[in-house]
Amino acid sequence: MALTAAYLLGAEKQTPLALGLLLAYYSNQKEQVKSLFKGVAAYVSVDGGPERPVSFSRVHVFPQGVEVVYA
Repeated sequence: MALTAAYLLGAEKQTPLALGLLLAYYSNQKEQVKSLFKGVAAYVSVDGGPERPVSFSRVHVFPQGVEVVYA
C-alpha cells in the first residue's frame, strides 16, 4: 500500500517516507520497520497508468499519533 500511495501522490524514483508505528511496538520494532521500507523498490502502475519506479530515500518512523503535532 505504501508504494501505491506514493505513486498516487506523484512520487517518482526516490522519495522520503514518514510513517507511524503503534506505541506498543515502537521501541522494539522501529529500526526493523525502517530497514524494511528502505529496502523497498518497485515499478508501480495504478489503474493502467504509466509505470514509474518508486523507492524510499529516507524513512522516518514515529510513534503513531505524533503526526497530530505536525498537522
